[in-house]
Amino acid sequence: MRAEYDAAATGRHNQNHWANADGNSPNAAASPTVRAELRKRSRYELLESNSFGLGIVRTLATDLVASTGPRLTVAGPDPIANQAIETQWQKWAKAIKLPAKLTTMRQAKIVDGEAVALRVNNPRLFPVQLDIRLLECDHLANPNGQFENTRLVDGIELDEIGEPLRYHLLDDHPGSDNVFNFTAAGNWHAAGDVIHWYREDRPGQRRGIPEMVAALSLFAQLRRYTLATVAAAEVASDFAAIVYTDSPAFDPADMDDFESVPIEARTMTTLPYGWKISQLKPEQPSTQYPAFVRQLMTEIVRGVSMPLNKALGDSSGSSFSSGRLDHHIYHSAIDAERQSAEADIFNRLLVWWFDEASLVPGHLPAISAQYLDHARWVWPAHPQIDESKSAAAAATLHDRGLISDEGYWISRGQDPAAQYEALSRQREHRQAEAEQTEESEI
Repeated sequence: MRAEYDAAATGRHNQNHWANADGNSPNAAASPTVRAELRKRSRYELLESNSFGLGIVRTLATDLVASTGPRLTVAGPDPIANQAIETQWQKWAKAIKLPAKLTTMRQAKIVDGEAVALRVNNPRLFPVQLDIRLLECDHLANPNGQFENTRLVDGIELDEIGEPLRYHLLDDHPGSDNVFNFTAAGNWHAAGDVIHWYREDRPGQRRGIPEMVAALSLFAQLRRYTLATVAAAEVASDFAAIVYTDSPAFDPADMDDFESVPIEARTMTTLPYGWKISQLKPEQPSTQYPAFVRQLMTEIVRGVSMPLNKALGDSSGSSFSSGRLDHHIYHSAIDAERQSAEADIFNRLLVWWFDEASLVPGHLPAISAQYLDHARWVWPAHPQIDESKSAAAAATLHDRGLISDEGYWISRGQDPAAQYEALSRQREHRQAEAEQTEESEI
């Protein structure tokens, strides 16, 4: 019996389409040379040359962080210890500008494919001097003269089970303007001191590639089409009018081919017999330009689960219901990215911070690192398109016992303990106002 797949068959009609398909391993396919070229093109398109690309990158980063980033909440058995950890962490995160650094890391992950941060000591901070230094992933590379092998993948040394053991970071950026003094010198850093954040698309992949790599050629097509449309309009506007004749026998000696004649404003003139005048019309279908942009942008942003109206910054073509429905997919992708940031960045930062903060006398209560098992991250809630409908839905779920007060506040990106305290103060304040009003009436 012969069995086969149509997609596996190769013929003269599809051989060019599948010409670039290969069986390389994930690390061989994303070799240092390939990733360097992809990074250059991605930075060129997404950061330097295309306003749509820049808008998509910034929107993805800002929607992840939502200006404040996640807030640490601790629900341990000791309320005093909970409050102390939350307060001191918040002060430290503000001192190192953690939300801004997270935004930069998210942008690097989109454009470069990976973000790298190194644990450093900052003497300007007090009392906890822990800080992170952000590096472009170009710094992560093999020492000069060392080649790739199964235990060394472009600056990452792996242990016997394939987990990162050490990272080699170059002292200088390979693209530094100080090219004459550049060397491949660097230092090895323990894996516990380095944050390497990237999306693992294939099992065993150790380095990331730009997240919008599949759309880079589409960005180029969008720019080319835009330039072609503008060029066609410019060519048409360069010629106010064209004078021509269909008579082959008429050949005036006083007029040369392509001769330019100025046109006087607000005049009426006549032409010699047999001559005609017309304007040059652009053949470029500029009326189809908006439709082309929308269709191409739909394909571009599909890879990052972003709705079209958000990528365009224009909801004129969306109804209220469709705009709300499209954002469900986008918010799910943002939530998944936040979970990734918690696992790769914030959980590690919390351990680093606690190790140093617990050594500062009187900075934290006398608790062990196991107390951090009660910690969790509360991210800002996604904006609601219709607040009244969202509140009605939450009230229905609460009345039927399907959601708790704590679950509601967490879904809103609020700390339940802080909300309970605020509501208690509010009730006391309103009660005092009511009593004062009654006394004044009496």
